[in-house]
Amino acid sequence: MIKILLLSFPLLLFAQLKQELPMISKEAKEIFSIKEKNVHFDNKSYKLFIAQTKNKAKFYKMLFVLDANVHFPMALNLYAKNHFSFDLMIVGIAHNTNLAYDTAQRTRDYTPIQREGKGGGAKEFLRFLHNEIFSLLNEQYPINASFKAFFGHSFGALFGLYVFFEKQDDFSHYFIASPSLWRGLEYDKINPCNSYIFITKGSLEKKIGVNLDKDMEKLLNTLKNCPFKFTLLKDKTHGETIEDSLNLALKILNQE
Repeated sequence: MIKILLLSFPLLLFAQLKQELPMISKEAKEIFSIKEKNVHFDNKSYKLFIAQTKNKAKFYKMLFVLDANVHFPMALNLYAKNHFSFDLMIVGIAHNTNLAYDTAQRTRDYTPIQREGKGGGAKEFLRFLHNEIFSLLNEQYPINASFKAFFGHSFGALFGLYVFFEKQDDFSHYFIASPSLWRGLEYDKINPCNSYIFITKGSLEKKIGVNLDKDMEKLLNTLKNCPFKFTLLKDKTHGETIEDSLNLALKILNQE
């Protein structure tokens, strides 16, 4: 078994993600029943969002999104905009903050490796998902186990890759948008794969001191025996890949 460690020391970070909180559209509110609650774990506070299409399905395909202060309303709005009609439950986890993206808490929870005293809490965050969120969902909602999809962007995508390599069967589909591989991820060769993995990257993504293409090449080579697809999003920067990648995820779930 080959261990691969990606850990770079960039001279310049990506540009900050936009701190804009989208509103749920009127059309989306007509389609989905929406709930929100606070969840606490190990003295940390999170927000849990759950939206179900209103047509009382026997089973729902599930799309799980991180950074849900932004990605949850975005997913609902895209579903409505595309005029989809398939039975879907969208589950979002957000840090309990008014910020769209809380850099400190995202670093703490989403990164597998600690660096300079920061991050490295991915194992604990995955424990939170299993002990609190997954247990609640499995007990209270009729989920189609064949369609449990994950979506994460940047550090959230890095966490998604961590889950894929540590507990792949947690999700049937992984949508990994612009993963921050430079932040550090240790993983093994996988053969075979049981889950589908879709990876996107913007053609305009750059980081001084880091070869993003080389990091991605290593990842895709590791996944060569898996059912995966890589999409290069033309003329998109790191932050601009979010909506296109989430839209792609919904279209794939609609088709399958």
